[in-house]
Order: sequence, then structure tokens, then C-alpha cells
Amino acid sequence: MQTKGVGIDPVADVAPPPAVEPDRLVLLGENHLRHVVDEYLVHYHEERNHQGGGGQIIEPGNEVGLVEGTICRRERLGGMFNYYYRDAA
Repeated sequence: MQTKGVGIDPVADVAPPPAVEPDRLVLLGENHLRHVVDEYLVHYHEERNHQGGGGQIIEPGNEVGLVEGTICRRERLGGMFNYYYRDAA
């Protein structure tokens, strides 16, 4: 279907909605809520730098401080939280 005299297909010119909105969550029950909280706590304690702690991670893993190796990304909650680290090669 084209708009009369313009030559534009109104359906084709509409941008599709984004596939993922990483700044929002729809919680689908208690188990899902518990999973989200667990993932956030792991990110908060093991992957996030803390300003009040001198920019340090509360419970750093073995990968913290490595200067060699491939840079990898760990994604949590569908990309809402990302943690970049070096893989010990």
C-alpha cells in the first residue's frame, strides 16, 4: 500500500521497536524476582567498583588485576549489567 502521490510505503517506513530495553525489567513472579535479586547481588559484590571503597570491588575474583589475556564480557540480566575482565590465557 502506498500513500497517494508520495510513493512511500507507510508500513516499511516505521522503525521497529527495540528488541531489548536493558534499563527495564518485567518481573514474572516470585521465582523471577529472586533470580533478579540474586544476579544483582553477585554483580554488586563481585563485579562492580565502589566509590566509597576507593574504587575497589568488594569481593574480587581471580581475574581482577590481570594485564594479559583476552578481554571478555559477562552479561547479567539480559545486558542490564555488564562486567568486563581479562580471561586468564
